[in-house]
Amino acid sequence: MNAMTKSLAEAVEADLANVFPLKLAPRPNAEKLADLHRREAAACLQRVAEAKRALKADLAAFAAARKAEKARHEAEMTALAEGEAFARQRTAEAISDDEKLTAYNRAALDALA
Repeated sequence: MNAMTKSLAEAVEADLANVFPLKLAPRPNAEKLADLHRREAAACLQRVAEAKRALKADLAAFAAARKAEKARHEAEMTALAEGEAFARQRTAEAISDDEKLTAYNRAALDALA
């Protein structure tokens, strides 16, 4: 490159540096900015991982609570079924006893007649 071309290129470069300072200006903080963005991206990924772990723990807690509630419900339903069976048996025994007494009393009436 001859001197005239070199000086012309430097002049154009200087003019462009004034017009587009961000594109042509040296970026001494580029590595610092890149490190900052890397750290921020890593922090975001860490938060995502923590959120996923928290969700997994919450879902496990809900599943355990659901299982415990289901067991409690089944125990209550079993107790209710046992209560119903006892009531039916007690009522059946009472009806049977009364039917026997009715039959005895009718037999006694027939014997008196």
